[in-house]
Amino acid sequence: KNLIMKTIFLTISIILSSALYISCNNNDDEPTPPSPPIEENHPIVGKWNLIELRYSMWSSNCYYDSGDIVWNFKPDNTLEIFVKEGIEPEDSFSQGVLGDEYIYLINETSDTVCLAGNYYPDWFIGLSMNLNENTLILGGSLASDGAQYKFER
Repeated sequence: KNLIMKTIFLTISIILSSALYISCNNNDDEPTPPSPPIEENHPIVGKWNLIELRYSMWSSNCYYDSGDIVWNFKPDNTLEIFVKEGIEPEDSFSQGVLGDEYIYLINETSDTVCLAGNYYPDWFIGLSMNLNENTLILGGSLASDGAQYKFER
């Protein structure tokens, strides 16, 4: 019975993660109009300090001090990531694997942030978004090995 419950849980997690990813994909059949700039007073705009990174329910967390890794969401839909000298980031975004310049789009309907790096501009990665005034959590399902990023202002 325990194996069946785990299988059902993992299947649902994979389906939900896939739905988030699909909601961010571009349709190559139709030209995509440029995304309007996000409102300057949108709560995501500004600098966010990465303080915790989790890869899955079974891995250990990575903790960072405020200022070690900073994600700056700008009103023109660009994202700058700053890594303090001497810090070895664990995630592909902060390592620059996907690019050294990022754009982001917000899908308010599904509370999702979609990120694309300049190395793969048509490959958007959808991350669920939980946002309040001083805390931002981005990430997929930990059960399906989706990374989860926790930020503070």
